[in-house]
Amino acid sequence: MLRRAFLLVALLMFTYVAANAQSNSNFGREFYVAFAQNQGGSESSNFMGLFITSRVKANGHVDIPLLNFSQDFITLPGLVSVIPLPSDVAGSTVEMLVSGAVYSGGGVHVTADQDIAVFGMNHKEWSSDAFMALPVGSIGKTYRSINFPSSAFIGSETAGEFWMVGTENNTTVSITPNAATAGGSPAHKLFQVQLNKGDAYMIQGNKFDSLNDMTGSLITSDKPLAFFSGHQRTQIPADAVDSDGAVSRDHLCEQIPDESAWGDSVIVIPFKSSAKPDLVRIVAAVDGTEIRVNGVVQSTIGAGGFYQITAIAGPTLISSNHPILVGQYMHTSWGDLNDPSHPAYGDPALALVLPVEQFSTDYTVIADQNSAFTGNFVNIVAAAGELPALIYLDSVLIPSSSFQSIPNSVYKYAQIAIQQGTHHLTSAQRFGLTVYALGPVDSYAYTGGALVTPLNSLAVTSAASSHVPDLYNVQAANNPFGSRTLVSYALSSPQGVRLELTDEAGRVRLFEMHGRLEAGAHALAIDGTDLAAGCYFLRITTSTGASDVLKLVKSY
Repeated sequence: MLRRAFLLVALLMFTYVAANAQSNSNFGREFYVAFAQNQGGSESSNFMGLFITSRVKANGHVDIPLLNFSQDFITLPGLVSVIPLPSDVAGSTVEMLVSGAVYSGGGVHVTADQDIAVFGMNHKEWSSDAFMALPVGSIGKTYRSINFPSSAFIGSETAGEFWMVGTENNTTVSITPNAATAGGSPAHKLFQVQLNKGDAYMIQGNKFDSLNDMTGSLITSDKPLAFFSGHQRTQIPADAVDSDGAVSRDHLCEQIPDESAWGDSVIVIPFKSSAKPDLVRIVAAVDGTEIRVNGVVQSTIGAGGFYQITAIAGPTLISSNHPILVGQYMHTSWGDLNDPSHPAYGDPALALVLPVEQFSTDYTVIADQNSAFTGNFVNIVAAAGELPALIYLDSVLIPSSSFQSIPNSVYKYAQIAIQQGTHHLTSAQRFGLTVYALGPVDSYAYTGGALVTPLNSLAVTSAASSHVPDLYNVQAANNPFGSRTLVSYALSSPQGVRLELTDEAGRVRLFEMHGRLEAGAHALAIDGTDLAAGCYFLRITTSTGASDVLKLVKSY
């Protein structure tokens, strides 16, 4: 039988542990972001800027020392403040145009007196994308890039790129590119750069080599670093043309979470674009990463490698035995939403697909009001278990008829058309959200929000260090499991431990506390007799604040 051990003394003892183990998220009070090169059309329509929102009234400030830019802002609950940034290429611009150059004070620094969420938009004529920013408290020191091959359109070649902003002075960044850089650094050869607080730095691949692909490049730092990756402007898939027979390309950009926040399973919902299917890339952090698509093993890849699904066919379940980073790419412009014979519509965009463990319950997002975007949507993924999530869009319940079941899973999804402007989505249970928009040969996509909880110890265990983390070797003897499994873990020093098993609806199914356990290996037996088939999450938290989440699957 399942056990619940809610001992008052233990709860009091661990009050400080729970406080220190709160999930990080995309909400915070300090952010550093940057904007990489976007090769769009006419520069007269440039918009590089921020969308900022909050759950309570917040007073904030945006500054870019390099450009002598400074602006105060106020946000109100449920609304979004729009902050245009300098983007005139002929004069002052936040856009980084030179690969391998340190832009001293070129990062965009955002601060506020209350928690805010920040989204970035990089728009030029016919070339746009957007990203969800991560606050300083939710970033890390170990990253992998996600890009696409160089686009060898003669006379207008473009490359994959990644960029970063230092958040502390005297930060050493170690970069091992997976392909040759524009500056001539060879593939797989480590080089370093020094950044101070607010310094921005961009690396591009060799744009004249159509096989040049920076995906999987390793970036580590000795202090927290804000890291982004994408592409100047590319077609998807490579060498694609639009429905008018022309080369049609678009900018790609995302802020990338630290490896510690990667999960081992995601659900990809197709963009509501046109007749052409989306492309998906899955990046590995460690060797021996087995990639499963809809439950079927497709490949085993090494650290920094990636597996590509050229065309997804409907909702797709992707899982692995190790943490993975998943990017969903919208295809090159083709037809309109209902008739593929119509003129070119939409274009490439990149959105990260985050693991279900990082779903949130409350989102405030914006559909850009630029007239270039005529179709605006959100994709929603929610549990469909015993208590299906009730999700509200702008205080109106989304009808259950809007949702469809995802085969071979306990989840459902919806594609909802929205109007341009600000929107608020909320539920008592966690759900996933992607925001995107399309127009004539243009598009953007971004994750609507997320928890950024450390789910694994990769950032520690993969580093060249003799340090043993406080909590390590968290694993299940059998997973998926039937009636029983044994979860083992190890401690590097004597400390208290809290273990909590929750179902997909967030309900606690097993709870244990130990005031003090000795250093070394420990185990927890989980009796699944009373558990329904589905996904469960075991969180282990120590009295030092170390935390890990193990996803368990009850098969029957």
